[in-house]
Amino acid sequence: MSSMRTHRLTTYLQAEQACTLIEFLDQVRDMLLETYGDDITTMLQQESAQQQQLEPRDLFGDEEPF
Repeated sequence: MSSMRTHRLTTYLQAEQACTLIEFLDQVRDMLLETYGDDITTMLQQESAQQQQLEPRDLFGDEEPF
């Protein structure tokens, strides 16, 4: 089991520098999605299916709680 970690990122940026950084991160995100998008989608679908298998099922089929 992993433990939660907190990280602090302190920045002192001008608005133009922050905008440039955001644009760069957008480009990195786009490149990663283009390269690994299908694999990420598959991974997330598998995780979702596994999570659904672990969740207790409503034996009576009632949608509303008592």
